[in-house]
Amino acid sequence: MTVVAAAGEPIFWEWVRILRRAELGFGEGKKRIGSNIVQHVGMMACTYGNPDGSRIRPGLKRLSRVCRLDQETVRRCLGRLRDLGLFRRTFEGSKTGRAGGKSDEYQLEIPEDLAERVAMLDPDEHELIVPEGVEPPPVRAPRTKRTAAPADGSPGAAPADEPVDNSPQEPPAAADAAPPGEEHPVLPPETPGAAPDNTRCSTAPPTHAPTNHLPAHNVPPYGAEVEGETAGRREPPAESDLPPPRVLPQSAMREFDPAEAYAAAIAELSRLPEFGHAWVDLARRELGEHTARRDLVIHAHALYAERRSA
Repeated sequence: MTVVAAAGEPIFWEWVRILRRAELGFGEGKKRIGSNIVQHVGMMACTYGNPDGSRIRPGLKRLSRVCRLDQETVRRCLGRLRDLGLFRRTFEGSKTGRAGGKSDEYQLEIPEDLAERVAMLDPDEHELIVPEGVEPPPVRAPRTKRTAAPADGSPGAAPADEPVDNSPQEPPAAADAAPPGEEHPVLPPETPGAAPDNTRCSTAPPTHAPTNHLPAHNVPPYGAEVEGETAGRREPPAESDLPPPRVLPQSAMREFDPAEAYAAAIAELSRLPEFGHAWVDLARRELGEHTARRDLVIHAHALYAERRSA
């Protein structure tokens, strides 16, 4: 038996009070829909009707958009409300055929036996009353609050409900420890970067090839203060002071190892005005625009060394 409002008598608020007290969740496992979802759909749907609970027809697509739920979930929630007697379908739009395109129409109703079929909060909404033979709603396990890890990377404190193991622990074995009876290989003394007393280095150090970028130097800029005194200004040499472009013999460039010659050239040119850029430009004119930076620096140093010795 259901309680239906008389013509013109508003039952909206009474129906809402029943809806918010009832436990309406249904389904099993991952397909279960919580009571809060069913209540949300019911509350949104009833706002599209009259105060007496009649002519509720929001349409499935519109109700899905308003509730921010997919249409299948909304359809199942409406079916749940119909099965419990809270919604009575007065018009079924699907019977008009695809050409009709009409929505279902519902009427609000308050079943008298609802409290015998579902769990409900008491009228004061303090205690959940589960009738005999009705399965109580699932209880969610509270989440354990863990302490955030300290900034130094050490593990955070254990939760209060977890026992703390204070027993002495064995120190962890080193990841690179050698098995018993075996020793790490020792690099021969002639290996680059291996000292004569090196007994635990098993990996040769990387070799760094010279790059095309000049390193930063601690040479003060022109006119800068050095220890409270203004440094003297050194002007770069004029173009007329530079020797005419020419090509040095290849034997002069092969006098040293390329890496050593490059390091020596960088150290020498860095003490010149503008870090020796004028000599590098001269070397670029002689060797060409597409010459590698290392060869340009070595050649510029050779030009400067020859000019200085002349």
